[in-house]
Amino acid sequence: MIAKESSRNKLQQAIPLLATLLRRDPDVEHAYLCHQNAVQISKLKNEGNHFCAYRNIQMILAGKDRDYSIPEIQTAIEKAWEAGHNSHGRIETGGIVGTRKHIGTSEAEALLQSLSIPCEARAFSGRDAHQSLLEYVQSYFSVQTQDDLTDYVQVSAKHPIFLQRPRHSLTIVGIERLRNGKRRLIVFDPGYQPPSSVRTYLTGERDRLPSLQKLRLYCRNERYLRKYGKFETLARHDAPIEKQSN
Repeated sequence: MIAKESSRNKLQQAIPLLATLLRRDPDVEHAYLCHQNAVQISKLKNEGNHFCAYRNIQMILAGKDRDYSIPEIQTAIEKAWEAGHNSHGRIETGGIVGTRKHIGTSEAEALLQSLSIPCEARAFSGRDAHQSLLEYVQSYFSVQTQDDLTDYVQVSAKHPIFLQRPRHSLTIVGIERLRNGKRRLIVFDPGYQPPSSVRTYLTGERDRLPSLQKLRLYCRNERYLRKYGKFETLARHDAPIEKQSN
């Protein structure tokens, strides 16, 4: 188990950098991103593939009044079950405290509900599940104000979205529409470390912007999504993060 957390797997200000790279990409027609203070969190070295959902929960909760470690999330989920939030999860898992058992959307929803965070879970299935997912994500993030209309890359005030697909979960932080009509999700995938050029730029160790190729590592295109016939999402619906001027 991971008893203690540190900041070494957390990266701040990735959203403003992604917005900059999107504006430099000639193939992008429109792009919509979550709030600029979203934190990218990756799994630790030697962590394995057991805790991706926990890392996504940490990203969904980032900016709240405190940070949650994995053991704290496990304890909080079990307390949520005891309070009646998606309590079937305890029966299905047999309990999760002190284990490496996988969790998913149901457990994340139970936790948010127990913290009095308004949220909405959705399920997408069938042959066109990926298209329905893309439509939902674009609608969720593309909330324009009058000031936004001149900028084809918009950083919104919306929270990231928890995404569960078969055998893995990710955090959706935006969506882009290309000039050829194709769309791609923009994600923080806890299974991968940020590119070294992104990390060193954001930590001030280098001045040169990462290449556009690094932007591609944050994207999941329609071909990728089409491989999966089922998705679940969980989105926060509490007060959005106040936008700040760049």
